[in-house]
Amino acid sequence: MRAMYLNDDATTLGLVFGADSYADFLTRTEMLQRTSEHDKKMIDEMLDAKHAMEEALAEIQENKAQVEQDQSALSDQKANLNQKVQEVAKQEMQLADLQKEFEAQKAQKLQEEKEAQAEIDRIYRENESIGDYVGGDFIWPVSGYRTITSYYGWRFGGSDFHTGIDIAGRNSAGQAIFQKPILAANAGKVIYASNSYTPGRGYGRYVIIDHGGGMSTLYGHQNQVYVSVGDYVEQGDVIGEVGTTGWSTGPHLHFEIRENGKHVNPKKYFPGI
Repeated sequence: MRAMYLNDDATTLGLVFGADSYADFLTRTEMLQRTSEHDKKMIDEMLDAKHAMEEALAEIQENKAQVEQDQSALSDQKANLNQKVQEVAKQEMQLADLQKEFEAQKAQKLQEEKEAQAEIDRIYRENESIGDYVGGDFIWPVSGYRTITSYYGWRFGGSDFHTGIDIAGRNSAGQAIFQKPILAANAGKVIYASNSYTPGRGYGRYVIIDHGGGMSTLYGHQNQVYVSVGDYVEQGDVIGEVGTTGWSTGPHLHFEIRENGKHVNPKKYFPGI
């Protein structure tokens, strides 16, 4: 009761002093005690609920921050993806342009090859063979250089037929093939030779030697031609020097062997290549 008085709990005091008897007093005191315990329990439960709500709210705030962070990262990823899509589209356009350019260049090259073949056919028609084949085996036309960068036959995925072999590279001493001497693969008569040519077209400066019996050899893309039409050369004579004239991507000798004016695989006469 003293505690009730000190706590200025008027309601509690009124409840106690309003008892009609000692038994009623005890009953009221017990009721107050139970009410106090119940209130304390309710307060504890309310405090626990408050703490739980605060923790839940903190978790929600944390989750919200994480969601916002994820959304920001997703937005950045989307922006990067859009940029990459634009880059791919740009590359596809560039590739399409390159494809068109390649097709145009290929068509031009095929036309130039047709013109070159027509010129060679004309040369053979206008020049009779010197007679029977001079005999013997052919020798390699560029001594010391055995690298073949393009073989006889179809190439570039079947879009171009190569009528000879391209000899290029370096020798064992590391010397490049440019301006190195070109040798007559066999004896014969020069039926075509010219130092004039159209840049970027055909065989450039080239020589054709008739070896008799319908056999002939062609030496294309020369830097300089040392022989003239009508000259008779012996096997191994220097007829010019390696170059990159005409339609050429670098210094090399385009070497052909022909039978009755028709190109054949040089491997037939050089089995080791």
